[in-house]
Amino acid sequence: MNNDDKEQLEYIRAWVQQKKQREAHKQIAKRKIKYHFRMVFHWLIELFKKGR
Repeated sequence: MNNDDKEQLEYIRAWVQQKKQREAHKQIAKRKIKYHFRMVFHWLIELFKKGR
């Protein structure tokens, strides 16, 4: 195995790590959005009840 192969392997490994991290961030972002959406929804309902 020569140096170029090693460099390419490192590059691929780094790329895979980044991809996994991005996926994880996406999942977290989705969860956060869902959570905020629910909070806003409840807040609107409360506001609506008070407004009546």
